[in-house]
Amino acid sequence: MPKNQTLDEFYSTFREEVLCASDTETSGWTTEDFLTNVMMEYLEEAGEVTDPVICPFRGYGLQMNAYAISEDCESVDIFVSIYSESDRPRSVSQADIDAAIKRAIQLYHKAINDLYTAFQKDNDTYEFAITLHQNKDNIKHVRICALTNGLVKPIALKNITIGDAEISFSLWDVDRLYRCVTSGKMRETIEIDFVEKFQTSIPCIENNTSKKYSVYLAIINGDLLAALYDEFRDRLLEKNVRSFLQVKGGVNKGIRDTLRERPRQDAGGQAGCSRRCRSSGRRRWYLHGIRYLS
Repeated sequence: MPKNQTLDEFYSTFREEVLCASDTETSGWTTEDFLTNVMMEYLEEAGEVTDPVICPFRGYGLQMNAYAISEDCESVDIFVSIYSESDRPRSVSQADIDAAIKRAIQLYHKAINDLYTAFQKDNDTYEFAITLHQNKDNIKHVRICALTNGLVKPIALKNITIGDAEISFSLWDVDRLYRCVTSGKMRETIEIDFVEKFQTSIPCIENNTSKKYSVYLAIINGDLLAALYDEFRDRLLEKNVRSFLQVKGGVNKGIRDTLRERPRQDAGGQAGCSRRCRSSGRRRWYLHGIRYLS
């Protein structure tokens, strides 16, 4: 899509994508599910989800349009969608978002218990439900993400806990998607305020010998790194050299190009956490664009 599109133009093109997709014959799918399918394509490219499964399910007080489960079953994503039929971007109320999120919470709660008993084994939702039931003691992080082609005002969504799992919430409306796509950087930058999020700061020692880089030495303890990985998962590894050697993709082309064309500038790709920091003095409390390299 052109980077100079207006929001209205982007919305029109995006809506056309959804409607074109809905012309295909997919049994039982609604336009809401086709919206989910198109959004998943964008979010995969943005690094927000890995290997999502479109799995429409609606029951009394329950909803799911797609899900993703990590290989170790420690992380679960549940996606619920709200489709607007308007031909221009329109507001979606907080009440509608809250209701969709509550249906997803109820779905997760039932899935770790006995939801699987309601389905035949060849049912698409059975695989989701039985996997969560069998691995409920392993699940550490659940993200419930509301998707909509409408516009949503900022909502403060506080994490909750169900069993041993922390439940976090995310929202992608058409404006957030538009800004992500037209920024030229499909992957949203990871920003972490350590004081706000972890009630700690990270002491740093500055090395000012380089004219090309601002270099700081810091130590981040293992528990903190584990917490970051629990939340951001593979997004922290986008520029990891080992990932670069194993995966062919657009994210890591920069490593190859730097090695070929600007080998003296490869210092930013060496071991540690590559990041841009906004701070004062030597107390580094805010990271912008963090990536775990090795």
